[in-house]
Amino acid sequence: MPDSSTVPSNSGTRGVAITKVRGHHPTDRVIAEVQAARSGTLLLQSLVCLTLLVVMAGQACALEVREIRWGFNGAVKRNTFNLCSIDLENPTPEPFQGSVELKPAGGIGRGNEAAWMELNIYVGPGATRTVQFMPFVTSQATDWEVSWGASKSERYAFVHSQREVARQVAVQFYAAQGTSSPLKGIEAFQEDDFPIGAAGTEVLGSVVLDHVPRRWDVVRNRAFRDWLGRGGRLYLIPDRNGKPLEFPSPLEELNVPADQFSVGQGVVIRHSIVQDASDIPGLISEIAQSAFDPNNPTANWNDSSDPATEGMSQLFQTMRSMVRPDHNWKLIFFLALIYLLILFPGIWLFSRKRGDFRITYALILGTVVVFSWFYAEIGKRGYGESTGLREMMVAYPLGNQRIALQKCGSLFVTEGGPYAISAHGEGAVFALDSSTEFSGNAMVMNRPMAGIGADIPPFSACSFQESSVLPTQGDYSIQIKALELNPSLQQIQVALGAGIPSTAQVYLASQGSVYLLTNNGTAWVNSTPALPITNAFPVEYTYGWSRIAPAQLEKNLLAYLVQIATSIQMSNQYQNQYAPPAPIPEVTAPAPRPAAFTGGQVLVYCDAPAELLPREYAASGKVLFVSKVDASMVTTSSAAP
Repeated sequence: MPDSSTVPSNSGTRGVAITKVRGHHPTDRVIAEVQAARSGTLLLQSLVCLTLLVVMAGQACALEVREIRWGFNGAVKRNTFNLCSIDLENPTPEPFQGSVELKPAGGIGRGNEAAWMELNIYVGPGATRTVQFMPFVTSQATDWEVSWGASKSERYAFVHSQREVARQVAVQFYAAQGTSSPLKGIEAFQEDDFPIGAAGTEVLGSVVLDHVPRRWDVVRNRAFRDWLGRGGRLYLIPDRNGKPLEFPSPLEELNVPADQFSVGQGVVIRHSIVQDASDIPGLISEIAQSAFDPNNPTANWNDSSDPATEGMSQLFQTMRSMVRPDHNWKLIFFLALIYLLILFPGIWLFSRKRGDFRITYALILGTVVVFSWFYAEIGKRGYGESTGLREMMVAYPLGNQRIALQKCGSLFVTEGGPYAISAHGEGAVFALDSSTEFSGNAMVMNRPMAGIGADIPPFSACSFQESSVLPTQGDYSIQIKALELNPSLQQIQVALGAGIPSTAQVYLASQGSVYLLTNNGTAWVNSTPALPITNAFPVEYTYGWSRIAPAQLEKNLLAYLVQIATSIQMSNQYQNQYAPPAPIPEVTAPAPRPAAFTGGQVLVYCDAPAELLPREYAASGKVLFVSKVDASMVTTSSAAP
């Protein structure tokens, strides 16, 4: 019988459940997975289902790919999650039931080439079904392949898109039933393709609606509300009869009669009926930023210069460096010297005196065996490490007891074997980290049963990205109580929800500068001049064999989280990693005061509350809460003298 063991996992409805299954034969592996599935591990049930579907792949009927639609306007944004809608048709008289897989073409299931799996879909005879994936498109992944079987006839290769965008896109939602009035000057998006979760929709910036999506269920309505609360911009236009739109729950917040109002961190703007998008103030500039001009040689985004992408890469590398081995090199080198001295001149001198080659060979073999055992014990990991999950996350309060989480996780294990990582947040999407090498086999499950199945070698880590929306019990809100401008920032007062630890560090990032906020007993206020953001969050890189102190590593993690949230370059890794480390600059030089305050972000950094971490598991992490600040929140304003 196989040995099946389960790491303490999440028994609640939130967090990450991590389960390990160990066996010695493929059949034993399936049996062990079935045993774990019977205990209630949903992701392992999916893995078992996938195994059976692969076995029956030869019995699956043929499918045909009818259409592939990328993103929200036919374009992709690299180094982020992108929507991919695939229409599959079953032209045969037999129903199809099996798994569908999306992966970079030529991928072998390792590292960032792990496939995204859609388990157990059904397509009736002569029917067409849309399957949606949310793959993480890297700068290297340009060719993709969708497959539903093992033969070449059950695969379809394609490129991700001939279009790329650098920023968020603006689109008008339209319905296939013809309830929309198309506007000129803006691209259209079929609303039925809106995903079942807001995670992965960060590339969508603005939406124009002139009707209520009638075919959306509660799940898609909630996902749209989550997208809006994350910071989206929604333009509402009356219907064809000139009547205001009336939205059902959970979109009832959109029925506020005001011309402009906030929903979470997003904004809703009402406008009269127009024929052209350029007639809507502010929208035309957003369209210009998201439009793709094939004649513009700079239209494609240079992802290598994207601060958020580099920050993500450096964050993962720092997390991995914090668990790298701390070997006793002095002892290792001493044993190596003793080993060489025993072989020569030790055994050589002994053989010259005794002359018996059998004894000489036995001594050589014995020395190799003994020192091999020494090196195996001393060189292996085992300096007090334990299996654990470390998560660094950026959290966006949505304003309705829900939080959008962008997680960078690293699961370190001391015992190798297959592990399952499943998310219980709503509409979660996963991807293996593409910036660090992962030597094990892995696959990514598509939502709604999102997760990762990975065969992790001993004393190594599996790094991954996760984006999800989490309903919370605690209050993690960030409220702007006062904002005084003159026209630059004079004072800001911020109130934090009771769920945020009182030991949190609070900042206001604006226009390349940072204000440190302190607690005066009733609110968090700015009490010191602004600092350049690169001075407030200094970064130190390694040089050669140098090691960074643990305290500075923690500061680096904070700096990279800020870089991800603000897209402001903290430091250039390529200018620093080949030069000796310079002293960390003092944070006393104030930044020049900007001419006028145009907006910013409140950043709250603290230990991740238990509600955001896996339950019944020794997980740890940090969270950076982010809430935007703009001119609409001004309470006092005056002209500059």
